[in-house]
Amino acid sequence: ATPSSSPATAVSQQSTPTKSPPPEHHIAIRLVNGVGEFYNRETGQKFIPRGMNYVRLGQQTKMDGSSTFGHSLFDPGKYNSLQVSSALSKMHNDGYNVVRVFLSPDTMGSASGGFSPVYIKNIVEFLKLAKTNKMYVMFTLDWIPGGKWGEILNVDCCDTFALMNANFLPPAGLKANEIFFQDFAKELIRLNAPIEYIWSYELRNEMFYDMDQPPLSFTSGSVTTANGKTYDMSSADEKKRMIEENNVYWLDSVRAAILEVDPTALVSVGFFHPQSPNR
Repeated sequence: ATPSSSPATAVSQQSTPTKSPPPEHHIAIRLVNGVGEFYNRETGQKFIPRGMNYVRLGQQTKMDGSSTFGHSLFDPGKYNSLQVSSALSKMHNDGYNVVRVFLSPDTMGSASGGFSPVYIKNIVEFLKLAKTNKMYVMFTLDWIPGGKWGEILNVDCCDTFALMNANFLPPAGLKANEIFFQDFAKELIRLNAPIEYIWSYELRNEMFYDMDQPPLSFTSGSVTTANGKTYDMSSADEKKRMIEENNVYWLDSVRAAILEVDPTALVSVGFFHPQSPNR
């Protein structure tokens, strides 16, 4: 408090803690002579990513008790810290500096609707081991978990928007993905994970549309999407424009949501080669 502050004001100011910003990510992007490049904020040196996927597949038990087969790296009871430490050390010694890992929508959630505490704990440990071995991590996934995020997504599913289209075109799909990625970043920050070693949040391993599902399967009528625009489903050109415009809107919106929580994060997306509308 300043000397002129009253005692009551001074107490009020002291009792309001200042929330410190999360750590800055080491890897950023800059323009050099008009050309973009990655660089390390700490050293100022250009960063050339040389990476690989680190994948573990196995039988999984979903929240509803059913069985599936998928990305099990962080699964409770299956995560192996000694194996992970050895693998990351070998990657680093072989000259790699980034690694991509898959989140599992079937096992990262909990019955209460949020994250599985053990699953997230395993991710935090993975990041700590990545830091020890000077490896930067890209998190990717094929679908967001159910629970609270599935409930949001299902608001606009599935008569007008189905399967992947329900993620990328309607307002509810956008909202569900925004909230999931915000929650994920918040949880890592809350647990003091070394998020500076996150190279990127990859919004999808393979982003694609289901051309044989609503609304892309429609041959008549109109559809209003998350960007507030309405498109004529009897027109192939309108469908193409709907995908192109919503691609940009969805990616920009989810990225902006992540940056609200983790301001220096990099955000990426993978694409699956489409059958249509683009060759």
